[in-house]
Amino acid sequence: MSAYKEILRRAQSYQATLVVVSKMQPDEKVMDIYQQGQRIFAENRPQELQRKQSLMPVDIQWHLIGNLQKNKIKLIMPFVSLIQSVDSFELAHSINDYANKINRRANILLEIKISPEDSKHGIPYHLLIESLSKDPWSALSMINVMGIMSIGSLCSDQSVTRSEFKTLRQHFDELKKSGLFGSQFTVLSMGMSSDYQLALEEGSNMLRVGSAVFEDK
Repeated sequence: MSAYKEILRRAQSYQATLVVVSKMQPDEKVMDIYQQGQRIFAENRPQELQRKQSLMPVDIQWHLIGNLQKNKIKLIMPFVSLIQSVDSFELAHSINDYANKINRRANILLEIKISPEDSKHGIPYHLLIESLSKDPWSALSMINVMGIMSIGSLCSDQSVTRSEFKTLRQHFDELKKSGLFGSQFTVLSMGMSSDYQLALEEGSNMLRVGSAVFEDK
């Protein structure tokens, strides 16, 4: 069984969606995974996402999982299926404005910072709650907030990562219970190549796995 098939089997056993992260992978390797049945891929750079989308089959759903600068929104908005890395009201507002311009709704996840590592992005949960209380999120009529995303700490102590995932699951449950984003708020995106099994055990329903999928290719 290929690495891809094994990871897909595990994801499906938890009823989780597998997003294959294709960043830094040659196009032919991405197409090999596509030929095995995968239809959801992600990139962390808008320019590379735009390039791959222009070359790959049209039935692929593309996600952006990396930092999105406001001036790059126009590169991906015409086709992107999900922007997983929205970490401020200001960015959400800019996405909404461009979505209005091209008359295409935008699906997004709110990226929450759960790791103390400086390399990890996202908005701290308490600041998100503050923003939700003071900023006019309900006025963003062209945005669907589908859930939340985060990246766990990269460390050898699995208990640290598990604790972070437990915390994120609590945040997800609190936001869902609040009803702020309606019934569409269903996605808890956590878990990557090094920690996806922990993420599944802690309630993730969307994995973002790259290198582990391609390791035997």
